[in-house]
Amino acid sequence: AYRITPKRAIGMSPFQVVYGVKAQLPVTLELSTLHLMKAIEDASFTNSLDKRIMYLQKLNEDRLQVVDRITTHQLK
Repeated sequence: AYRITPKRAIGMSPFQVVYGVKAQLPVTLELSTLHLMKAIEDASFTNSLDKRIMYLQKLNEDRLQVVDRITTHQLK
């Protein structure tokens, strides 16, 4: 429960900081995986690569925001 509970100091859950998505129940995750597999089949490799790069950039930005929030919180 600790890992998926949003923390005020960082603005999101520790799980979300690490994986870039909110924690979901296994059933929802399984359905999302099926939708993802279908989307991958329909998409070209270049398009998939571009989406993955954008996802990783957003994840990095989110982590930098967490570092800023922690620094600000520690200075208080």
